Amino acid sequence: MSEKSISDLLRAAANCLDGMETTTNNRPPPRAAEVGTPSTRTPVQAEVARLFAPYSARPARPTTTMAPPAKRLCRTTYTHTFFCLSDHMGDKVPAKSAKLELTAAGLGEKRIAFQVREEDHKSFRDKIEEVFPQLKETGGFQLLRISGTTRSRDLTPIPSPDEGYTVRYLSNPATGIGHAMIYIRPLQKSIVLECIPTSLQHQGPLTRCLTCDKDFPLNQMRNHIAKCPCLPSVAAASSVDTQSEQAVNTSSRTEEPSCSISEPRTEKQSSSCSISEAVKVPLDLDWKSEPDAAKAAELYKSKLLYENENKKAILLRMDLRDSAEDHQRSLISTYKAPKTEWASPLNCKLEGDAAVGEGVNRFFLSKAMTLLQFGLHINFGNTSLTRMFDGEPDHLTPSTAQFLLDSDMFLVAGRMLGHSFLHSGPCLSGLSPAIVHVLFGGSPETTTIQIADCPDIDICTTIQSLEGSAELTKEEEKAVFDLALSWDLPGVTKTNRKWLHERLLFHAVISRTSRQVKQLRKGLKETMVWPLLKERADIIPTFFPRNSEAALSSHLIIQKILWPVMEEEDEEEVCLEDKCRVAGYLRFFIENASCTQLKRLLQFWTGWELLPSELALEVVSSDFPKSSTCFETLRLPAHYNDYKAFASDIQACLNSTDTGFGLI
Repeated sequence: MSEKSISDLLRAAANCLDGMETTTNNRPPPRAAEVGTPSTRTPVQAEVARLFAPYSARPARPTTTMAPPAKRLCRTTYTHTFFCLSDHMGDKVPAKSAKLELTAAGLGEKRIAFQVREEDHKSFRDKIEEVFPQLKETGGFQLLRISGTTRSRDLTPIPSPDEGYTVRYLSNPATGIGHAMIYIRPLQKSIVLECIPTSLQHQGPLTRCLTCDKDFPLNQMRNHIAKCPCLPSVAAASSVDTQSEQAVNTSSRTEEPSCSISEPRTEKQSSSCSISEAVKVPLDLDWKSEPDAAKAAELYKSKLLYENENKKAILLRMDLRDSAEDHQRSLISTYKAPKTEWASPLNCKLEGDAAVGEGVNRFFLSKAMTLLQFGLHINFGNTSLTRMFDGEPDHLTPSTAQFLLDSDMFLVAGRMLGHSFLHSGPCLSGLSPAIVHVLFGGSPETTTIQIADCPDIDICTTIQSLEGSAELTKEEEKAVFDLALSWDLPGVTKTNRKWLHERLLFHAVISRTSRQVKQLRKGLKETMVWPLLKERADIIPTFFPRNSEAALSSHLIIQKILWPVMEEEDEEEVCLEDKCRVAGYLRFFIENASCTQLKRLLQFWTGWELLPSELALEVVSSDFPKSSTCFETLRLPAHYNDYKAFASDIQACLNSTDTGFGLI
């Protein structure tokens, strides 16, 4: 046999393999019974054959006929969230407290499902009035939505088509409403909020009133007590209190020289007095709708103090034996205390002095406002006086001193301002209108800034040089360039002179005091007077009066004085001639006194420099002038026979207003 080459052997082997593959592919697949026969295959082989059987050998799945898809029903309802307002002039999203009041009155947020034809305006209106029946008496309604970003509180009207609001119009993507809340505003008149009991509001069990013997729900009993018709009249109660206080005061009168006489009250008496004072103002009146700004402020303050009268009192302490610097440190440390509820009752104590009562409270609030108005006597940086507000009268701006800002002193100032306002105390006068505008949310770019608002004399002089069109000297041009460069502004040119003047003035007054204004705003919010000032812009001029409005005049003081007269029941050993002579001396002193002397006189007379509705005057047998600040009564000795001695003693009393009271 001849030997074959390796290539021939490989070729013959390949041909044999090709033939075997063709035979295997042409063989029919085995039957299912043959594959699983135990006699021909082992269990392992059977399992392998089952797992790796060709697809054609597997039984075919039964074919199922899918049901045709159900016909999609046309949408016939439209559900959306609506929020009904009460004020027909409202253009802001209500605050959280206002939303709760609206919900209690049956208004507020509700989801409404409309099952009407989309083009039917009458059905849409009827459905809205069905959910909010109070809208039927307002002469129509208007739909609004939030304008701007999602955090904006400004509302803008949704334009109404000619045929009126319809579901088709609101659900149209072109309208741009989507899932945003739609606000409903009464069209012609506001809705009077009246609490409507609902399933979500629990009224509590019926409780019998001890005064009128009628049953009221437990949750409404507090409001009923405040206006129960069977309660004793406030005038009668106040007259009884006045008579008792005068009797006690007469019995405790002494002959020691003093700046104040006030009656000590126990904690129980003080609490009852505060309740009676709160009842004098009806608590059910709405301060938002009150047209008179002064009355609206009193309503808000009375309601707030009444709601917090049972909380822990704020304790203010001061040692009159300390220096003026230590007095101010005591005030600052009190108003720096965190987590203080400033609407709580006020309790002031003077260490080193026996005086108590309302006059002491007035003394503390007057001290706090004096600190803000005229500055601190604390030595900061080798200076005996540090002013928190600088500038000309009626153009005061917060100080730009960094240590005051880092010490949160303007947060303290905001707390002092709000706390004094809550207790009807003095206010900070002469603040710049530009600062007031920005403080209460006005745009800094739209405020009107005057050159007098710039307290720094050097900066003011440099900015003033840019006014007009006169050519600048080299010194002025260098001063402007240095100032602009320090504030990242370009130098002056012929084209940007007016623009640079405005930017420099804006930065000097607004930009440099922005952080101080934020601290002031935060302090006002903590004292809970911010909602009143934001809702009632007409109260802001009272909160920050002008210097001319806060200035005292002799004519106004004389008008408020109740001059002494001779009465039949008068037991004093003072004749009418002595009363007239001493009263004439006082009138002459007031007519010729300066504004500072008049403020000092009011501080000696009432405890602070605010002019009350009445000033009582008595001429008595004593050695020195006295005053009862709690009762706003001035008692003058009858022994004066010449004006010089009288004026000398009065001036000595005015100089003692910072040293305490002396009597109880």
